[in-house]
Amino acid sequence: MRWILSPLSIMMTFSFFLLPNTALAGAENVFVVVNARSWASITVANQYCRLRQIDDNHVFYLDWPGSWEGTDIVTFRQKLLHRITAEIDRRRLANQIDTILYSSDFPFKIDFSADRNPQAVRTENQKKLEGNFGSLTGMTYLSQAVAQKSIPAYTSLRSNFYYRALVDGVQKEPTRHLSSRYVWGVNGERRLDRQGLRYIGSAMLAVTSGQGNSLAEVFGYLQSAKEADGTKPEGTIYFLKNDDLRSRTRSPLFEGAVQELKKLEIQSEVVSGVVPKNKNQVAGAMLGKANINWGQSGSTLLPGAFCENLTSYGGILTEGHGHTVFREFLGYKAAGSSGTVVEPYAIVAKFPHPMFHVHYGRGATLGEAFYQSVASPFQQLLVGDYLCQPWATIPQVELEGLESGQTVYDKLTLAPKAITAQGEEINRFDIYLDGTLIARMAPGEKKILDLKNVASGHHELRIVAIDSSLLEVSGRLVIPFLLYKSELTEKEQTLDLQVDPKETIRWDEDLYVKVEAGEPEAIQEIRIYHRMRLLATIQGGSGESVLDPSMFGLGEVDLYAKAISKTTKKVSICSKPVTIRVTSTFPAEPTFTKKEIADLRDGLEFQQGSDGVKKVVMSTRSTQWFQEAGGKKGERFSLSGFVYVDRAGVYQFQAIYTGNLRASLNGEEIFSNSHFQNEMIYNSLPLAAGWHKLEISGILTKEPTDEEPAHFYFGQRGTLHLGSPLFRHLSL
Repeated sequence: MRWILSPLSIMMTFSFFLLPNTALAGAENVFVVVNARSWASITVANQYCRLRQIDDNHVFYLDWPGSWEGTDIVTFRQKLLHRITAEIDRRRLANQIDTILYSSDFPFKIDFSADRNPQAVRTENQKKLEGNFGSLTGMTYLSQAVAQKSIPAYTSLRSNFYYRALVDGVQKEPTRHLSSRYVWGVNGERRLDRQGLRYIGSAMLAVTSGQGNSLAEVFGYLQSAKEADGTKPEGTIYFLKNDDLRSRTRSPLFEGAVQELKKLEIQSEVVSGVVPKNKNQVAGAMLGKANINWGQSGSTLLPGAFCENLTSYGGILTEGHGHTVFREFLGYKAAGSSGTVVEPYAIVAKFPHPMFHVHYGRGATLGEAFYQSVASPFQQLLVGDYLCQPWATIPQVELEGLESGQTVYDKLTLAPKAITAQGEEINRFDIYLDGTLIARMAPGEKKILDLKNVASGHHELRIVAIDSSLLEVSGRLVIPFLLYKSELTEKEQTLDLQVDPKETIRWDEDLYVKVEAGEPEAIQEIRIYHRMRLLATIQGGSGESVLDPSMFGLGEVDLYAKAISKTTKKVSICSKPVTIRVTSTFPAEPTFTKKEIADLRDGLEFQQGSDGVKKVVMSTRSTQWFQEAGGKKGERFSLSGFVYVDRAGVYQFQAIYTGNLRASLNGEEIFSNSHFQNEMIYNSLPLAAGWHKLEISGILTKEPTDEEPAHFYFGQRGTLHLGSPLFRHLSL
């Protein structure tokens, strides 16, 4: 089979035909995409990038104004895939990136109806197999076929040639590393003649909206997953068998996986029931039931465990469908989980094969194991730490002659070493400077890096050792250092960045930044950054700026500065990064008396105009809720309700609408805008325990529709549409 690629397809796959093989699974090969308008998305990325040592050059803040609930295939291609791939090319990272990781608050579901020929006639079976929706991660993984607008190509039950198929119950192709430059044949073989398909790994780091997780839960499972790397957990993987169709779909395949795991000396067991009961060391679980309550199982997931449940709506994040979604397992620190974003029917090719745990046990990353075990992943949403690698033997890298923070002049002399698994050898060392691949070395080789054309100041050297196995397991050593050029004085190469407050700052405070070059007269301007986001530009070689810390999300963040030379018009000096911890504002205290909340009733209070009849709105989930309540476009309305918060913390208020709105909490304004055109807004609400009143007022300039809704959400562990039973109103 020969695949002819269109120019758009080549763009979507980063022009990989012409690039060298630089495959490995690690921080150097991921591109983290962050929703720049979502504080939660930024916060999740802050945590993950610090845990995994993701270089700033590999983090992209993309302003996604659309809903997290979903988008159409045209918008997905143009506003997400195209912008992401263009940014990767602009940063000259196309020869490195193997995986696109989305932080939270991107559309989990993609409507691909526009790719279908309206004249085409589909059989009932085709309608079941294809549906009309794919997942964010599945469609990103299948971006080559998506670029060609070929529904049969990306919805086929064998759309994934990287899938390790079983022939007569035996796996013919070994577990392998996934590189976006590798070409796979129809039988899962790697094709050197390039006649096949390429894929790019993809996952969401977290879901914090809809039926998502709290930030505390997200931090918990990401931290646990990182700590699991290379630990070779000594627990048991459980395959749950019961009479439900959701279990019976895969249960005939369980025993084959158990036998393969036995060869790896990994404990596994097929047990009857819904969940493993009272097991203290669950290293993984494969389940099949509409509703799962892990908290009542009495069992504990080990760090690195992948726990997944075959059910129709396990990846649908809007409320109301009644099935357990993957957040149940992530909340108990599973390293990853998955679910389908639309009714998939009981088609085994659309779900992870039990051999997932075999690939994982052989040392593959969680993401590699997942995509090797799903023959048709277009409807599967993968969430968690793609890079988690519990059963891998990770090379330990050593380098003599360079210590953290050391000053070097003009050049670096490298002679790296690495220790790896018994029987494996190091294939090569890849050398990165500030996240960009600059050299490759053979084991035992010594290399001198000429850095005369590199800006003076702070830099980060990364040495990555890749073993010779088919999994290409990598280990890394990251060393920050200070570079000076011998022909210049140290003063000429100094760029000092200071912030006030120095350590911790709240969202409602101003962050004062002061920067000064050692020789200010030689500098045209100084730029201040947070992970490649330009925050401020100061003309000349010194100056001050005031920044809004709420743009950084929560947690530890690094700021740094770059000086532009008057002579060369290029970056001449890089400052040392300054680390600050960003915290939320003080929580809002309830301001209501017992009398005011004594007569509360279910639902929200709605009023059209200042003197209109007040009505009760039980839910704002329907697209038509506004019209049903008597709302009219172009006329002022108000919507209000009381919500009880049982514990202090940072909550979320979200809205998407077309019009002019104002929202307040306990009488204090939380946002106001002159006009939004079907755009999403994300507000953080630090709240103390107790009753709080939320009020929304303004004018919708268009009547809400499916394409341009008026939706409002609130929550902490995810977000729900405003309405009963969460919100209440005073008796009318």
